[in-house]
Amino acid sequence: MVTRECNCYGFLAIASSLFISAFAGTVDDLTIKIIAFIATLFITLITAFNLTSKASNVRNAWRHLNKAIYSFKSNAIDANALIKAYEEGENMLGPVDLNPHPFEKINVMA
Repeated sequence: MVTRECNCYGFLAIASSLFISAFAGTVDDLTIKIIAFIATLFITLITAFNLTSKASNVRNAWRHLNKAIYSFKSNAIDANALIKAYEEGENMLGPVDLNPHPFEKINVMA
């Protein structure tokens, strides 16, 4: 789910930016402002919630749990090991952190 949202937000941010680049000056100012707002909104959502990292964590947790489920179905591990793998997968996901200042660490004078 997070991966799909991240991809969708990224696509919308890029498409909005390209629209502004291609049609600035030929489309009325209000439309350009609305599209610019949309691009900024989706870039902010991706950055503030660190969705790219969260999407990677979701994929890794899913792979870990999926491997454990197949191992359990083939009797290679018992139910306790499957439960432990589930807990490990939950830990891989981690919390959803909001970073209100995502660009604070960037030193533009370096």
